[in-house]
Amino acid sequence: MNGGVAFWTWNDQSPRNGHGLFRANADGTAWTPLETSGDSTWSATHADANAVYYFHGGALFARPR
Repeated sequence: MNGGVAFWTWNDQSPRNGHGLFRANADGTAWTPLETSGDSTWSATHADANAVYYFHGGALFARPR
């Protein structure tokens, strides 16, 4: 959680459900996928004032907020 926004990665094991990086407001509204794919190699989110950092497929990414 950073600045009233929660960020997380989701790795549902079902092939029909989403995998990726998601966000929502602190009150649970505005639940939104930011990056998605069919694989389940998403992990480790961290957010600061400038970006959201996460791993996907073994690589570290920074997505500007």
